[in-house]
Amino acid sequence: MSVRIFFTGSMLFLILPASDLAPEPVRSLTEVKSAFEKSYISYLMELTKGNVSRGSELAGRYRADFYNLLKKHKLNPEDYKNN
Repeated sequence: MSVRIFFTGSMLFLILPASDLAPEPVRSLTEVKSAFEKSYISYLMELTKGNVSRGSELAGRYRADFYNLLKKHKLNPEDYKNN
């Protein structure tokens, strides 16, 4: 299933394509939480144009912890600069 997550202000939207509504195996909570976390961190990096300090502030996390999340999800702040 191809789930797209969008944030607008304080609103969260999950977009499910009609073609993906067919039954499929249920993913574990760990997998779903990890996918959400990666999408959220990626969204913050897009929003802040790769500014880790600002992204960590918005997420309510210490900068070092935020760097650990970036590393965990193989996200590079430089990829979000100049977007």
